[in-house]
Amino acid sequence: MPSRVDFYILNSSRDQDRWSLLATLLTRQWPKGHRFHIHCSSKAECQSLDQFLWQHDILSFLPHHALEADSSHLPQPDSPITLGHEHAFPAEGDILVNFSPTLPDWIDTFERVLEIVVQDPHWLDIQRQHYRVFKEKGLTPNIHRMG
Repeated sequence: MPSRVDFYILNSSRDQDRWSLLATLLTRQWPKGHRFHIHCSSKAECQSLDQFLWQHDILSFLPHHALEADSSHLPQPDSPITLGHEHAFPAEGDILVNFSPTLPDWIDTFERVLEIVVQDPHWLDIQRQHYRVFKEKGLTPNIHRMG
């Protein structure tokens, strides 16, 4: 079970702002030795986010690798940042960034979970439900209001 859950709350309703905050968090944290997995809601989102991370900032490289759902039998990439959807997740990782409307069955393999909240009614309902699930598991999510 994760030992820490963080909700980063944006005033925006745009996915692009969600991705920009993600890039900022990754830029600050992966050099400290953290291993991230970004759990996307779909293959299309995974591909778009992959492109975004490659093009985000020419001066700030974010080493990442997109996983395929059927690649569990293959050697895992030695990348501090992975992206996936459905059942594509790394064998190792300490921080899960959840962009999916569901909490994955394998969430307990991560020490920490991050949710980036945008002001979209659909996503607000989903992330409120995620918050309740974490509370029911005995966790107290940390709230970070990002302005």
